Amino acid sequence: MAMSAAISAETTQGITPPRISVDYDAAAQTVRVLASIDIPAPRPVVWRVMNDCTYAFRIVSGLKTCRILEMTRSGDIREHVINPAFPLPEIRSVFRSDYIEPRLIRFRQITGDYVHSNGEWRLELLGTGTRVVYDAALALTIPLPAMLIRAKIRSDFLVTLRALRREAVAAAAK
Repeated sequence: MAMSAAISAETTQGITPPRISVDYDAAAQTVRVLASIDIPAPRPVVWRVMNDCTYAFRIVSGLKTCRILEMTRSGDIREHVINPAFPLPEIRSVFRSDYIEPRLIRFRQITGDYVHSNGEWRLELLGTGTRVVYDAALALTIPLPAMLIRAKIRSDFLVTLRALRREAVAAAAK
């Protein structure tokens, strides 16, 4: 109910709501997430906000830790620890990100609580703004009902994408 009210409010204000598709492959126990949001801020600003751990705490719901463990020639290796909400346990992920600035972030799980987590963030030009597209496949080591997984990921991504838009617009205004 709250999500549909937020989407309705965005539409009334002329803001395109985030688009999110969450599909669960029961045989592979893998979730495929395809999400996007239009942000009225220049791509370099959105890029900076997305890659700064300071912003990450305001964007990613339940984020407890964001640490850059190693810088590489083409990106970095980071650790995220997320406390999703009761009854779900804390989730730790160490992943490598490869960057093509300011257009693409490709990531893949190195270690942590996912069986695998691989995908990308694309930043596409959209007039004077940016369309951010997330495309990933993930599988947790924690067995949970597919309906709960889909609902939680969808809900978290709506919050994350809206927070990303809010922070990028604020950063662009500075």
